Amino acid sequence: MSTDNTNGALLIDSKEVAKILGVSSSTLFRMRCSKQLPPPVSVSQRLVKWRRSDIIAWIESRGQSSEVNS
Repeated sequence: MSTDNTNGALLIDSKEVAKILGVSSSTLFRMRCSKQLPPPVSVSQRLVKWRRSDIIAWIESRGQSSEVNS
């Protein structure tokens, strides 16, 4: 699910990040724990999301090819 935060940045949940990266949710969790991803945004005490622009920039900086839905 995508949402807009107050800055107008599109926020995406872990399921959508995993889909963009082409990895499983458990792989995404390991990547997050090992700080291989851009830092997420804390939406609440138990909920984090990522800025879609941060994920896209991270992919481009790594030179990875991935299907990115506009």
